[in-house]
Amino acid sequence: MRPGRLVAALTALAAARAAPLEKRGEPCVMYEVRPGDYCYAIATANGVGYGEFLQQNPGLDCNNLHVGDSVCLHRVYGCRAYWVRAGDLCSGIAQRFGISVRELISRNRGSPEWMGCMHLYDGQRLCV
Repeated sequence: MRPGRLVAALTALAAARAAPLEKRGEPCVMYEVRPGDYCYAIATANGVGYGEFLQQNPGLDCNNLHVGDSVCLHRVYGCRAYWVRAGDLCSGIAQRFGISVRELISRNRGSPEWMGCMHLYDGQRLCV
C-alpha cells in the first residue's frame, strides 16, 4: 500500500473508532502507545477505569498492542478520583467536593462501576 493510502486508511479507522464517543459528546484524547505499555497500565496511569477504557476503544486487541498505536482516553475535564468509603452517600460526597448531586451522577454515568446513588460500595472509584 502506498504511504498516502495508508495514512488515509489509518485516519478513517481512527475516525470510525472515535465516532461513538463523539456522538455522546465526550472528548477523546488520543494516546500513543510507548514501549512497555499495556492496556491496564495505560488506563490506570491516565485516571480511566479499565472497563471504561475498553468501552472507549471497541475492537482494540489488548494482546496485540504495538508501539505507535493510538488509543482513546476519555477524561472528564477537572475530574478527580474519589474512592467511596463505607457509609458514604452521594449528597455527602457532592457536598465535600463542592458539586451538585446531579453533577456527580453526570460525571459517573458512563462508568461501568456506576449503578446509581443507591448502590455505592466501599472502594468504588468515583469521578468528582
